[in-house]
Parts: sequence; structure tokens; C-alpha cells
Amino acid sequence: MKKSVWTAILALCMTLALLPGTALAADGSSDEPYTGLGSYGIAGIVQNPAPMPFTDVTPDNWFYRDVDFVWKHYLMSGVSPTVFEPQTTTSRAMIWTVLARMQGVQLDGSSVPWYESGRNWAMREDISDGADPQADVTREQLVTMLWRSAGQPAPGTEGDMNQYSDSGEVSGFAGMAVRWAVSVGLLRGYDGKLDPQGTASRAQIAALVTRYGEFIP
Repeated sequence: MKKSVWTAILALCMTLALLPGTALAADGSSDEPYTGLGSYGIAGIVQNPAPMPFTDVTPDNWFYRDVDFVWKHYLMSGVSPTVFEPQTTTSRAMIWTVLARMQGVQLDGSSVPWYESGRNWAMREDISDGADPQADVTREQLVTMLWRSAGQPAPGTEGDMNQYSDSGEVSGFAGMAVRWAVSVGLLRGYDGKLDPQGTASRAQIAALVTRYGEFIP
């Protein structure tokens, strides 16, 4: 996208961030102030001033910084006021909500079901087909939605997936997205595998969202 367009989007999102309203959190609650993430990146966004309250996320956890990021940007909340449950899986509906919030979309916290406005946004923007809202999101589904949200960019030169023993398990619809995610360091394998069909834990989602928000231009 041209620089002038990105500038206009950032200006609009920063303007919206100053308007009153409430945010729809990743668990469907609507008790947080609306700020959005702005354009890709975090410049100028008002962050949650409260300390992260989760007793099951400690500084020695690999995902500590990532959970802190999504908490501060009002993108994910806990399953309770003090519990994040980093190893729990996340539904597709929650991802639609998180991605919409990342794009500065103010969602309707009174919609029924709670994820309806997020799903409508995802379908309208061709981010998702809106199916199976309560199904656990897989790693390849997650990066595909992130890729579409980024404008379906071409993979970089580091997008070779042959280094992963299970690269053949990537579904056809997700191939380009996974290559892109690998090439920009968004998706990182472990034990020599990508685990594309594996469900994404809340900690993994926080990590991918953080990398996306910080590093995708």
C-alpha cells in the first residue's frame, strides 16, 4: 500500500482512538476503553496504564512480554480478572475480534452473539468466511487471517519451508500465508516443525499478535 494511504489510515485510527467508547475484549466483554492499535505498528496508541494482573503469567515465561503487549493494547483480556490461561486454546470468533481491534475497528459490545460484529467485519474484509466461530483456531488459520489483514503480501526471500519436517501438512489455502509468516519471522517453528494443523494457544496467539503489531510495516 502506498505511503500516503498508510499515513491517512494511521491518522484516521489515531483520531478514532480519541473518541469515547468501549472496546470489545477478546473474550467478548466490553468494559475496556476503546483505543485500537492504529495502523500496523503501535505509534501514538494510548496503552492500558494498569499493571498486568495475571497470576499465571510471570516474568520467566517466554510469553510474558507478549501477554503484556496484548493486555496493554486492549486486544486480549483474561478469562477472569486475574487469570489469563496461556495454554488454553482460542476460538476463531476471538481472533476475528482481536484482528478487528488491531485495525482500529470499534465493535458493538451489545451484539448477539457477542462476536457478531467482529465476524461481520472479518467477512466484509475477506479476512475469514465467518464459519465455525466456536471452533479452536489452528496455527495456519491464524497466520492466514493475519496475512489477509496485512493485504496478502508476497513472501520474502526467507520463506522457504523445507527446513520444517511437516511443511507438507500445510493446507493449500494457507500455503502463501504460511510462507509469508515464516519469511518475516511471524511464525516460528519448534523442534523442526511448524505444526500448521495444531491449535493455537492463547500464549501463541499473544506472541503472533505482538510480532504482527510491532514488526509488520
